[in-house]
Amino acid sequence: MGDEDPADVEERREIFEIISRALPTDPSLLREKLSHSVREGGKVTPPLVLMAGELRFPFDELKRLEATIAACTPFASGDELLSAALEDGSSFLQTPNLLSGPGVSEALTKRITKAFERTSRQVPDDYLAEQTQRALLGARHYQLRELFGASQIRATFHPEHASDSKKGIPIYILADLATDLPLFANFPARVIVELCLREDQYEAHPACLKLLALARAVARPSW
Repeated sequence: MGDEDPADVEERREIFEIISRALPTDPSLLREKLSHSVREGGKVTPPLVLMAGELRFPFDELKRLEATIAACTPFASGDELLSAALEDGSSFLQTPNLLSGPGVSEALTKRITKAFERTSRQVPDDYLAEQTQRALLGARHYQLRELFGASQIRATFHPEHASDSKKGIPIYILADLATDLPLFANFPARVIVELCLREDQYEAHPACLKLLALARAVARPSW
């Protein structure tokens, strides 16, 4: 701590003051800000914005399929429907040089899940969802994208008081920061981001967020 550059310490203090005390950007103004970021001549200058809301982490579709197979396999004995679904899922994962869109993995995961739900089992109703999320989160199997010149975690940010907050805005976090994130699939947060034009043609939202600073919002512990 004593070897830290005073300038770095002061910069972190200023960022903390902004992210914790400043008024977040109104979500209804994001489209206007995005439009104004395109200057004359076509130059794009992404504005910096402070946002408050919920950060959510979808998991990698192939890893979710793997986790679902692992959680359901102990229940497959004597169940033809579940056994067949697991076999198809396992065969798919063993495909050499597997390159597949997320839709195939998601379809196989849903098929296994439906077969599992029809089985006679002595486990809680949320067993499968709980076991797969625990495995995926513990190993930090986030969705990844190669963007902005580096590997990025793809998450979604859902601003407070936004009319379309269910959809969320894609937000990209440097993959090197994965182990700095708390082990939650979603949590309330404040972020300082660059508001950028869409970087992935398969995203529906016209904008995306490039993370610059993140603070998890927590209530004071009652104890």
